[in-house]
Amino acid sequence: MAKSALTSLEAACLATQCNRLLVDDESQPKQIGFFHDDRLLEVWHQPDDGIIGQIFWARVSQVFTQHQRASLRLSNGQAASMRLPRSAKLTSGQMIIVTITAEAYADKPAAAILGAEIAGALVVLKLDGQGIIRSSFKKARSSSGRSSGARSSGAGVSGAGVSGAGVSGAPGPGTTQAGQKAADAGDAENDSTSSHDNRSRLGDQDASHASAALESDVRETCKSLFVPNTDVILRRRAALATPSDIKAEISMLARYAQSVTNEMQHAPAEPTQIFGGLPALILARLHAPDAHLISQADHHLWDVLVETSDKASSDKVYGPSGLCLWFHQSRALMAVDVDSADSKLGPEALVAEACNVLMQQIRLRQLAGILIFDLPRLNRAGREKALDWLEKLASCDPRHPDILGFGPAGMIELRIRHGRASQKDVEAAAARLV
Repeated sequence: MAKSALTSLEAACLATQCNRLLVDDESQPKQIGFFHDDRLLEVWHQPDDGIIGQIFWARVSQVFTQHQRASLRLSNGQAASMRLPRSAKLTSGQMIIVTITAEAYADKPAAAILGAEIAGALVVLKLDGQGIIRSSFKKARSSSGRSSGARSSGAGVSGAGVSGAGVSGAPGPGTTQAGQKAADAGDAENDSTSSHDNRSRLGDQDASHASAALESDVRETCKSLFVPNTDVILRRRAALATPSDIKAEISMLARYAQSVTNEMQHAPAEPTQIFGGLPALILARLHAPDAHLISQADHHLWDVLVETSDKASSDKVYGPSGLCLWFHQSRALMAVDVDSADSKLGPEALVAEACNVLMQQIRLRQLAGILIFDLPRLNRAGREKALDWLEKLASCDPRHPDILGFGPAGMIELRIRHGRASQKDVEAAAARLV
């Protein structure tokens, strides 16, 4: 990659770091705006009936074996849907512990995963496990510029696998159990979509940062803080954090874990909420620890938030050069087309600007699901550059969109997990109540 392009990419990544948090209420915020200086990065909406991050004793309503899914009933009367780990043997009417990882949207129910998890920005505490899991993303790019994922266990389009299971304060499970635990974690990881924001993988290029010494430090922290049978899942951002930051987050999450584990011992007769989720502002501060908190009702950033959010609801958005991205949402996927006629950009600059605008809009609009990105025709070097930009910018997004590569039709395929409600979801829910 050229030096100027590398500098531009670094600048684009730096511009994704939140240094200002805007809240409407410090005690129970309904909106939290993440800003880099005066540019809005994303907005967290907190609907009154939001349940993301909450943990329940839930009743299994129905098991769909052929689809490896189950429908659930929660204590608040809401329904949820859960992908079944390969080792799970559930029956209708059974009471199980689940964590909500995505809000309901459109006509889809909330999404859940099996087990109790509390997630921060750097780690996820899995409260029914026995050790430390460090995930990895195994990916090889073919000569055509298409990325292909290789899963060591589990299934799914993201190509994620789990490796490196360690034990904290307890004898390790046998080989078969450990292999099954890794497989189940890989399965759940593909569905884990909470705004925490869904469990991510430590990339192969970052594996050296998550060294054996770091895992040893984490184990020692766990011994003094945890109840038995707790996994620590190191998220992708942990690869770039200091051991002290990771241990500080573990210590904070462990305080919530203590109360949760007390409620997990005996199944109740009816669905019950175990944990109401981390307070939104605490979670936001974990994702933006150095950000300045702003809560003034008349601050000028509120005007920026409203104006930027309104523009993000349009079906088109313009880049600095006049390049235009068109967004078309169907039931199955989001299609994004690049209209570059007015930009007069060369291929390299075009790729950089289009990829940067796309990743900004994915975060700002809370886009989720399958996304197809149609860039103008590129040569092999241009295709490689496009994937490099997207993968680097995706690593700066808390949800870590999966860049699946170029498909057979020559368009880039992405997968973004559902998590928090978008502005569109909130407005649609409010309209249904009128």
